[in-house]
Order: sequence, then C-alpha cells, then structure tokens
Amino acid sequence: MPATPRLAACTLLAVSLLATGPAAAGDSAISTVHQTLSMPEVEGLLDAMMLTHEGVPAPADGPAWRIQLAGHDAVLFLADCLGSQCSTVQLWAGFTPSREVALEELNAWNRTHRFSRAYAREDGTVHLESDLDLSGGTPIEAVVEFLRTYRASLQTFTTTLTAE
Repeated sequence: MPATPRLAACTLLAVSLLATGPAAAGDSAISTVHQTLSMPEVEGLLDAMMLTHEGVPAPADGPAWRIQLAGHDAVLFLADCLGSQCSTVQLWAGFTPSREVALEELNAWNRTHRFSRAYAREDGTVHLESDLDLSGGTPIEAVVEFLRTYRASLQTFTTTLTAE
C-alpha cells in the first residue's frame, strides 16, 4: 500500500486532535502568546500558582520578587524592560553551603543538567539560575513550566549540595 493514504490519515488525525484542544474551544488564556510580561501579570501568575512572594529591590532594570520554591528562597527577576513590559524572566537562588563545593561538582552539574546553570562566587557562595526569553512569543503555560522546571532543578541542586 502506498505511503500517501497513511500520511493523509495521520495528518487528518493530527489536525482533528489539535482542533479539539482547548485553544480551538476559545480558551484565550491557552492561545495567548506573550512577548513581554508586566508586574501585574507576574504577580497574577505567582498567585495562581499559589507561590509565596514579595517584591524586593531589583539590582537590574526590572522588578523582582522573592519566592518560595522547594522550601528555598529564590528570586524572580524581570529584565530587558521597555516601560512596564519586560521580555526576559530570570530565576536565581544563592546558598552558603555547609561544605566546600568543588568547581568540578558545579561543572558536572552544568554538564549533566539542562535548563539551569550553577556557579560559585569568590566568597564561596553557590548559585543556580535560569533564564527565559519571551521575545519570540511564549504561551503563559511555558512560563508556568519554566517555574516548575526551575523548582525541580533547585530541589535536586540543594540535595546535591548537602550530600557528603
């Protein structure tokens, strides 16, 4: 049997599955693509995710919030802002570990874990951060998943730091 009927059937199935999804049902939150986020949008997202948060002074060009993720303080920064609209989201957490963390451990983390990067400063503090660029267009669900992924990375990272 030629591949054309199978290809047509697969295409029809894919189109029907996409057409019956939430975006086709008129759910504007699902179909909205963000190239920027504002303070109220981020605060609404943090509230919807039931994450404890408070505004903090930001060292960069945008607002920042201290949030609780995986039992640890982290900071969510907005950057690359034009007025109140910002096109980059960064998550960051810093630690003073109970033991010296070798650079080889941090390099191993960066080689074996995706979606975050770890580094040490000269003062011995260890940091984990991740960035999300919204400028190409990002559904809000991807921003939620960015926060969830960072939370999982943070949990694994802190467990790694406390291992003897």
